[in-house]
This record gives sequence, structure tokens and C-alpha cells, in this order.
Amino acid sequence: MALRALLLCALLPRTTPSTPTLQPTTDEACPAPTSLDCAGGLRSSVMIAASESGALRESCPGTARFLRPDPLTGAVLEICGSHPNGTRAAPRSLPVSDCGEAHIGGIAVDHPRREAYYTTGGALRKLGLDAPGDSEVAAALGVVVVRGQNFGKDADDLRNVALRGFDCPRAALTWVSEFEVRCVVSDPSLTGPRASELRPSCVTVTTKSGGAGSSESRTTAEYRRAEYGAAAGPAVFDVEVSNGGGFALRARAVAVDGGGPRVFFSSLGSDDGDVYGGVLVYENGALAVALDDAPRVHGLAFEADAGACGGGWLYYADASRSLIARRPACPASYGAPGDAHERVLATGLSEPRGLALDPHVEKAGDARTLYATANTRVVRLDASETDSFDVVHAGMSHSAPDGVLVLPLAPGKTSSRGDRSLRLLWLDANKPGVRAATAAGTRPGYLPTPPDPLRFPRALALDPADGELLIGEWLGRIWKAPPSMAAALLLRDDDSTAAAASVRATLDDEERSRARLQTALYTLLKL
Repeated sequence: MALRALLLCALLPRTTPSTPTLQPTTDEACPAPTSLDCAGGLRSSVMIAASESGALRESCPGTARFLRPDPLTGAVLEICGSHPNGTRAAPRSLPVSDCGEAHIGGIAVDHPRREAYYTTGGALRKLGLDAPGDSEVAAALGVVVVRGQNFGKDADDLRNVALRGFDCPRAALTWVSEFEVRCVVSDPSLTGPRASELRPSCVTVTTKSGGAGSSESRTTAEYRRAEYGAAAGPAVFDVEVSNGGGFALRARAVAVDGGGPRVFFSSLGSDDGDVYGGVLVYENGALAVALDDAPRVHGLAFEADAGACGGGWLYYADASRSLIARRPACPASYGAPGDAHERVLATGLSEPRGLALDPHVEKAGDARTLYATANTRVVRLDASETDSFDVVHAGMSHSAPDGVLVLPLAPGKTSSRGDRSLRLLWLDANKPGVRAATAAGTRPGYLPTPPDPLRFPRALALDPADGELLIGEWLGRIWKAPPSMAAALLLRDDDSTAAAASVRATLDDEERSRARLQTALYTLLKL
């Protein structure tokens, strides 16, 4: 029997054991990003910092009532102001949602692409003008830290890092070591308060020497490294997203370079440093720093001119230094953030806010005229002069001008001499309509009353395609209407701030009833 067994073994074909090919092993598949976008109606609002009753006090006896925004949460603070008789009451927060969409601070139109970009306190959003669409494009500036092994011998060996299939921009990618790589991101599905979880199975690292690799167990990765040495593919063990759990931005002003396209927007920094303060530029799906030394910019304007570096000029209202200035809007490849070539146009302005360029220039080579709002005034500046401005409209003590806009001259008119058209428009956060005057500030008044009263309007822009206005309200709505206000289209509604809207309606009714008995009371909305 033993002999027969030996003969059978000899007759059977011999097989040489092959080296097993180790495949990547993942704990679980990469989950699709979950949209937690409140404006899309996919998440119910959660009211925070509400007062005991969720509404106004029954009365503020002997005092004026004020409403002021909380720039961090979007809350509306109710204040019973002091009076000569000494009456005083502590402020209370009225209910708002935790999604950060309840405080629109700036809006600008990307005319070639028929889109509008607007800020909502915690994010930069994009709104379609011809086709429906409202999406969040940047909510925080975070860093994705990927840990594992075989991430390349050096930075040149690292080819790419893909996060949920989207490549990290090369300028945002950093090789730390063969065990760690980092990517600076602003995609709201990856970083920010509404980001989805990012797991190792969602990350793919590609190197020149080892190819592409994703999530693996440490045991499998060590076998692969022992077998293939330096040619072993990357293995991802752990992913960490920094600054992904809270607001990293307090978006306020916005300006668009349609030729790029580039979107400049400011973030108002916090004193504790948890929120970034400066001007950022959003381009090709990535964020970069444009100005790193201006933590409280409340107004932005862009001029498509060659400038000093071929990128145009960026005008900004810096409330931290009480000035308006401009700098070259240099491309990312030119110089470092916070370009040193600042030209101050005006100083000594209290809380400068909205900015707008007059689109009309009398002749080629003339300096542009710039309009701004500051405290209760609307001022005019000449971009060719330094530290000089004229007051074209002085509001009353309760005025709160913000968004400002200058319309083009009427068709067929080539000179601004003798022009008495109401081209200068601005918003007063305490008024339900749009203010208007000539470019010289004369004939101040209002555009016709809109069909629906505005709720704390703050952001104003022009759609050049049809000459209609875009009006953004602090409480979340965006309107599109002609200057005649004959009709208004609601581009963005906001049901989550209905409580705050009803508060304003209640306050308006209260003021109208009191106006019959005493001097009118005013609300105040300043930032």
C-alpha cells in the first residue's frame, strides 16, 4: 500500500504554492456624505438661547426697545434701553435655530455663471439665479490628518490623497512623513458643524512607488510591507478632522471676481481665537487666505482691473482699524497672504460696513468712486486720494445703514453731469424698504414699497442680466425684485427663523400702536 501511494503521488501533477496576493481589507465601506443642510429642509431646526416666553416682553415701560444680532449664533437680542427715569432691564435672547442660516450679511453676483454667493454667518453659500439650487460651499477651514504607513519616501513620491473620491488640491496637500499626510479642506461635507463622518475607508492615498491604497488592518499592512518592501502600497489606519466640530468661520462680507471665478469673503474672528478672522478666497473648490491681518472686515468690493499683479483690486472696510483700504487681489501664486501693498483710502470711520463701486467712469484712466456705509452715514470716496471722504447722507441716530449699491447710468446717458436719477441705493436694517438718493446724495427717499416688508435687510446686489436687485435679510430670506418693486420673487425662504420673524412683526405692531400716543420708538440693529 505504501508503494502504491508513492506511485500515485509521483503520477499526480505537481503544483508550486503561489505567493498570496494580499488585498486591502476594510472594516466597512465608505458611507455616502449625509447632508445636514438646514436650508435644504433635511434637518429640523433646533431653537437655542430662547427666552422664557419665546417672545417679546409684555412691555418696556418708559424705554425704547432695541433688537440687536448676536454675530456668533445669529440670535436676536431684545434690549429694553435705558431712559432718563432710570428704567433698565437685562437683554434676553429670542429663539433662533442652530444652523447658522439666520443672519445673511453679504451677497454678490457671479454674472457669467448666473449664480449668487451669499454669507450666512457660519458659511458661504451659492444660489442659482436661473435654475433652482441652493448649496453650502464652505462652512469651516479644517485639516484632515491621515495616519497609516507607506505614504511615500518623500513629498515628491506622494501623488494624491482622495477624500470620498475627491482629490485634495495639490496646494492644500502636505506630506509629513511616510506615516502621515494632511489636507486643508473647506468642503462642508468634510469639515464644519454639519460635516458627515469621515472614516479611513473614505480615504485613498496614491504614491509613485506603491500605487493606491486605502483602509487596511495593521496586520495585513505589515505582511504587505514585509513582502514588498518599499514598493508596498499605502495603508490608512486612522483619519482625524480638526476644527470639524464647531464653527470655524463667521462669514460676513462677500465679493466675486467673475473672471476667475474667485469669491472673496470675510470671517469675523473671535477674541478667543477659536474662529478665524480675516479675508478668504474660494476658488476651484478650495479655500485660501487672501488677507491675514484684517480680522473684522464688514464690507468688500472687487474691481476687475489688472492691478499690481494681474488679479484686480480688493477693497475692504476694516472695522478693527476704522478704515477703508484696497490691496492687489493677487493670484495664489503671487506673493504671500496679507500682501503688504495696502493703500488706505479713508480713516476715522466708525464701524464701516457696506462697500460699492460706481460702475460709471467719465473717461478712461479716471479713478473709481467708492461708496460705503459707516455708523449712521453713507460716505463717498475717491480711489485716487488718500484719507479723504465726503458724507453724502447723514442718517438719524436710530439709522443702521448697511448694504449699499450704485446702479449704472440710464441707457443712452454717457455723463453723470446733472444726473438726478436715484442711482445710489442702500439698506437700513431698521426700515422695511430700500433707501435711494442721487449719486451726490441729494433727493433722499425710498424706492416703492415692496410687496412684502423686508425683515432687517442687510445685503444688496445687482443682477446685471435684467437690472433687478437681490436683497438679503438678516433673518434668512433673499428677494429678487426690480427697482420699481412691482413684483418680488422669493429666491430663498427660511421657515426656521419664523419665530424671530414673528418677533419683528410683533415689534412693528407695538411701535405703530405707541406712535399714536408718543414719539415713535425705534429699533436698532448694528454690528
